[in-house]
Amino acid sequence: MISSLILLSPALSEEVVSKYMATSLRQVLPEFHRKVRMERMTGRGLQDGAWLRDIHKLAVLTLLEDGVHPTFPAHRIDPAWTSAQLEMVLSVYQQEYNRLMSPEARRTIAKRFTETTGATLNSMEHHAQVREADLKVRLAALSSITKRQKETYLSEADALLTSLHSDQVEPVVMADQLAPKLDTATTPPNISKKQARLTPGVDLIAGTFTVAELMKQFSVAQSESTDGAGGYTRDIAGIFWRYARLEGLSDGVAQQRAADLRLFCFVNGVQTIDEVEQWHLRRYADALKEIPKNFLRSVYDQRRSYGQVKAIAANMRRDQVGLADGTIKRHLKTLELFLGRALSEGHVLRFKPELASLRPKTSGRVLDHKRRSVFRLDEVSTVFAHPLWQGHKSPGRRHDRGEMIKKDSRYWVPLILAYTGARRAEIAGLLPSDIVMSDDIPTIVIQSNPWRGIKGEEPGTTDPRKKLTRVVPIHSHLVELGLVEHAARMRALGETFLFPDVIPKPRKGSARSLRPDPAEGVEKFGESLDDMWRKALKIALKGNPRELCMHSLRHYVNDTLLHDPDVLDATRYDITGHAFRGQEQRPYSEISEQTYRDDVSVSIKADAIERLPRLF
Repeated sequence: MISSLILLSPALSEEVVSKYMATSLRQVLPEFHRKVRMERMTGRGLQDGAWLRDIHKLAVLTLLEDGVHPTFPAHRIDPAWTSAQLEMVLSVYQQEYNRLMSPEARRTIAKRFTETTGATLNSMEHHAQVREADLKVRLAALSSITKRQKETYLSEADALLTSLHSDQVEPVVMADQLAPKLDTATTPPNISKKQARLTPGVDLIAGTFTVAELMKQFSVAQSESTDGAGGYTRDIAGIFWRYARLEGLSDGVAQQRAADLRLFCFVNGVQTIDEVEQWHLRRYADALKEIPKNFLRSVYDQRRSYGQVKAIAANMRRDQVGLADGTIKRHLKTLELFLGRALSEGHVLRFKPELASLRPKTSGRVLDHKRRSVFRLDEVSTVFAHPLWQGHKSPGRRHDRGEMIKKDSRYWVPLILAYTGARRAEIAGLLPSDIVMSDDIPTIVIQSNPWRGIKGEEPGTTDPRKKLTRVVPIHSHLVELGLVEHAARMRALGETFLFPDVIPKPRKGSARSLRPDPAEGVEKFGESLDDMWRKALKIALKGNPRELCMHSLRHYVNDTLLHDPDVLDATRYDITGHAFRGQEQRPYSEISEQTYRDDVSVSIKADAIERLPRLF
């Protein structure tokens, strides 16, 4: 066990270690590439060269993951190896160990570190940090020469041709980028070879490439309006924000897509459209499957380089890395829309963007109405028979039966969803003033507020025709359970939210922890309820084999009203806020029911809400 005395002196800063790694990698890579070039271009050593490099990678990775042991760990031995191969692995591992741990090697590494950074190694921890950094550099170099793909060579060849013929030929424009043919009498446009300018105020990153630096670029580009100087700027941030403004993206959607695009830039180290190649798209898609799931949850991630992020991911469990297929598809859709905008502005790409093969594949076709499971009445009743709603031991033991019922967000939000068909965020982000009487009927006014918007509504809009506010009557069961009294109590206490506990405590070091109002940084209202809700589902539904979720309650309400012959489609839409889809309607009803009508009256909606069965 390491003594705490060893850790008394401060560790080397992340910046110093990063500087050492970057400098070392620049020094090591040319040597590695020279050896590989000689193998490929002379034919010598090709048979064993790749195998030996794989062994070296294994040895370095083992030293990183398992620690610096003098002997190769037995659990790493592959039974498929021959005796000769095993002997080679043990020999290479011993070489890598000695290269790192021999007295001479330790002196050499310490000297190189001081020459590179100007800092000295003053403790055992300092030596351990540099030793780890050295292994990461070696692993990166080995990975670089073993992952050189066809796209890289094609990209280099393409760039060489472009450079060679830049003074002789016009840029090659793909067929699907061509404008309609001009009349032969018209003078053809002169394609300028001058490189497009940058958005005013946007500076290209010269130092360490981080998300924080990219955020500065995007912030400047967002605030910069078109200056009418002619031509479009080539920086990726500028192209994106022009697209966002002219397409009228809501603030939430624009910020999400900006974050997607920043990640693309971060992974590939690109900042302008003329740098982008097809292999960048492939690399991005691969990176989305390897990046930590919690990346950027902490403000410290914004200051890390991509190499550091990859190193962190390499030491995480496999279930902690890689984004979900749906999230990857969203990232690639953002990239597709961005490239479409760039082409429409006249930026010439030297490749035809191909994203179809990069999207995660799904096996078999799933019918639209079966994509997400819908609660059945018996399942909903079973869930709400759980101790969370019927009586539990204590606030900390809500899955154990008892006499206590704590009526906070974990109690109210799922219940309200089951009686309104609203979205989780719509209910979790309610204010006390959103519970009002309308025509003597208690109702919930689902509307945007400074902390939480409404899906599909443009943020900040004051045009009543564009507001997606809807008034949903409160089911009599919720009234009996005390929802109206709860709202009055929250108003009397001066609470901002109807369910104050729905705002989670910010994680230390997170961006939200730095804000004066923690509610401002909540990205998904109601996410704090998920853990308790999921556990209640698993207990009540014996493992939840149909993978029901909180959103399934919304589909339960819609499904119940949809199959009730006495509830009109217009009434159902006004209650749930579902977007109109013509194929769900009777013939010729789209115009009459969606255009030539007023909002459904509260009394009619109340009758429909009361058709939802009481759950307990």
